[in-house]
Amino acid sequence: MLLRSCLFVPGNNYRAILKTEKLEFDAAIFDLEDAVPIEDKETARIFVRDAIEKLKFDGRLKIVRVNGWETGMLEEDLEFIFRGTSEGLDGTLDGIMLPKTESAADVLKLERLIDKFKRGKEKVKPFIIALI
Repeated sequence: MLLRSCLFVPGNNYRAILKTEKLEFDAAIFDLEDAVPIEDKETARIFVRDAIEKLKFDGRLKIVRVNGWETGMLEEDLEFIFRGTSEGLDGTLDGIMLPKTESAADVLKLERLIDKFKRGKEKVKPFIIALI
């Protein structure tokens, strides 16, 4: 899919998250990283997980921009998103955006972590967008 328009949505802004269902774009990127103050990270994870599970996007993509490896919060982001769901996220989470990627090893490490948390729940694995 060609991504012509990507809508970045702060993960801690529930009103903005709900509004995405009515807007036109190719991909919504729910941001857990720079747009969210440290004290709002946990709340943002809850809002984003709920959006991934419940919002209807009719073919538009749902992507989560996680915190980078250097923050020490990336693993917690993924654990919350994947383990916090009862049936997994099969087909509802399209991609993970990895900020501040320094090498291919960062992407491979993320891929292994995704496999660890999804534990066979999902038939479709989210793609990874590595930002440098």
